[in-house]
Amino acid sequence: MDKYNKTWEVLHQKDYFKNHKLYNKFETLKPHNVSIYDIKGKCVLDIGAGFGRHMAWFAQFAEFVYGIDVSDKIIKEANVYLTKKKFRNFKIFPVDAYKNFIYNVDYVFCRYVFQHISKTQFKEYILNLKQILNKGGRINFQFRVGTIVNFVKNKEPRTEYTVAEVTKMLNGFTIDNIEYTNNNAHIYILGTKK
Repeated sequence: MDKYNKTWEVLHQKDYFKNHKLYNKFETLKPHNVSIYDIKGKCVLDIGAGFGRHMAWFAQFAEFVYGIDVSDKIIKEANVYLTKKKFRNFKIFPVDAYKNFIYNVDYVFCRYVFQHISKTQFKEYILNLKQILNKGGRINFQFRVGTIVNFVKNKEPRTEYTVAEVTKMLNGFTIDNIEYTNNNAHIYILGTKK
């Protein structure tokens, strides 16, 4: 287990996310840069699904929605939330199990995850996505731009990328659009599998 996984384990045990601004309420949230047309009738994968805020939006239009998350506790709560919303076209897996169950995905979405895992873990995700994403399938990723890797005990790990690094790691995808946020701290990358 690397230092990133150990840190996440400690944070979840201490209920670090109990009052976190991204996880402190259940809501349906329309994802930035996603249209109904992108996902209608398709199979969607939400990496780092959390409590299912984006999954609840996807499930209204997609044929099926998969989610993966690092926390078993959050997965249980997301299942309760999405079931109460009366969705049946979804399934959430822990990170270490999803590779055995998810195939033939059309659209992969990810927010606020890649900056919190190691670059080695990110490369593993991309290799796996190249196998499960259908030809012509789309990715919609968010990254934190920078040149440093920070790690502080009992705090969220933060990994920063350069645009060149990200595009190199996304070899095998056509980059359709790169959008910078106002402060240039984050970029959104839309791409299509070749």
